[in-house]
Amino acid sequence: MIGSIVEMGGHCAPDIGKVYCECGSIVDLDRSFINLKRKLGKPIECPTCRNNRISHDIDALDRHFFGDEDEE
Repeated sequence: MIGSIVEMGGHCAPDIGKVYCECGSIVDLDRSFINLKRKLGKPIECPTCRNNRISHDIDALDRHFFGDEDEE
């Protein structure tokens, strides 16, 4: 399951959960953050995927509001 807590053993603090991201990476995230994202129905992503998604969203908003630079 994408964005699910994976119990992997190891020496993590009890308030840290391991999350399997869509890209295949396993990251340590705070359990309160994970629970909040789940309650809101949002995907749980690794920092790299999150940054890429935000970058694409910003580019899409720029194109929507300012148009393409080639249209001048």
